[in-house]
Amino acid sequence: ARCTQRPGWHNGVYVMPAEGGEPVRLTYTPGSAQSIAWSPDGKRIVFRSSYENFISRDPNLYFVNKEGSAPERFPIDRGGLCSFNQDGSKMLYCRKGNEEYYWKRYKGGQYQDIWMYDFKLKQFTPISDYVGKNSYPMWIGNNMYFVSDRTNGIANLYVEDLTNKAIKQVTSFTDFDVMWAENDGEQIVFIQSGYLNIYD
Repeated sequence: ARCTQRPGWHNGVYVMPAEGGEPVRLTYTPGSAQSIAWSPDGKRIVFRSSYENFISRDPNLYFVNKEGSAPERFPIDRGGLCSFNQDGSKMLYCRKGNEEYYWKRYKGGQYQDIWMYDFKLKQFTPISDYVGKNSYPMWIGNNMYFVSDRTNGIANLYVEDLTNKAIKQVTSFTDFDVMWAENDGEQIVFIQSGYLNIYD
């Protein structure tokens, strides 16, 4: 699934076979819609949109079925990026901010923090406590991989053990930020210095 723009249309979420084929539009909401993730069962797509907001600074998260459906809003006040545990009962998500601001060592209102939401208990838990970039949460096993600039002001890949909260730096770039991290449960792909990188 991806978000795309066609002349005269609002941004929408589309789905098409990975090997190619005709794209099928899934959302028709006013304003923008950007695909973020798949549900763990592969039946629904998560997208973010501000179409219900007067101020578009803080978008909401929604589900849409891959076969097409009305959007289903998440039971949270706002959200930007997310990742689910294996059964989809919990998620890690960025509640606010902009994942790709370009200000080094930024501590202002656009930095992202990471929270956990339990869909069954309807419970919120803050995960990150660093004031600065905490972005692209990726729930893999019992760990959360994420991007942060906490060590030297350059965004790198980190891993946090969700059981004991121990955090370890995974990459050690000192020039350009790690950006646009995504995973398939076994490998993480990200952009750094204009190149695609894979962390296994």
